[in-house]
Amino acid sequence: MCAKRRNSESGSPSGATGSPPGGTGSPPGGIGKPAASRDATASDRTGAPDPVQQDRAWRDFVDRSRREPVPFETHLAAFNRIFAGRRPEDGPPVVWAPDEAVRRRSNLQASMATNGMEDYADFHAWSVGDRTAFWTHTIERLGIVFTKPPEGILDLAGSVRSSASGVGNPRSMPRGGVRDPRWLPGAELNIIDSCFTADPRRPAVITPVPDGEALSTTTYGELERLVNRVANGLHERGLAPGQAIALYMPLSLECVV
Repeated sequence: MCAKRRNSESGSPSGATGSPPGGTGSPPGGIGKPAASRDATASDRTGAPDPVQQDRAWRDFVDRSRREPVPFETHLAAFNRIFAGRRPEDGPPVVWAPDEAVRRRSNLQASMATNGMEDYADFHAWSVGDRTAFWTHTIERLGIVFTKPPEGILDLAGSVRSSASGVGNPRSMPRGGVRDPRWLPGAELNIIDSCFTADPRRPAVITPVPDGEALSTTTYGELERLVNRVANGLHERGLAPGQAIALYMPLSLECVV
């Protein structure tokens, strides 16, 4: 997908992707072995560790690690120690869960409040039972910008694909129904229009600097300028919308662009 051309800037952006800052050494403040990890060793009558206590011990460790810088090696060692002996039937560990502040800021919480729902089960039932209302709300909430609005939300009526290859080719078979739905029929968009509706001063991407000891913040305005530079570069090389472009690069800021 080629981003639209907005200005005459040229050149290539530079940067690097985000990953948790790492390092070596002993954890500060005894964070590497939280007191709550003692509970994680409690077991039931079969001798297996209690998964509830394991999850609680991990949450305690994560809460403390948010207040103090902790090397990745310490995180990994704590994870392996706390969840040692976990049985497959206990399910995967809950390695992260949002705190109350994060939940209040989430799109899910805001959508539930807007539609007068406090229970997630009710919200899910609404999303399944009234797809048109749910997806109309979701598109508006996410700020999706269309160059041509959709004619509807979901078309299950069916149509026939046209193909010069004739009968028997999958592209000439009927389409429609739940196995081949048409979402947002007739809609057209450039996803770049939706990516930069935020305040240009707000942080968009946070990445480590080359030495790995600090973080660099790229705002939405800066990111948009970098996207335009890449789009203009592709345009100057004769590439047009609809042409495929292969990318082989590390997880970096350039990859985001």
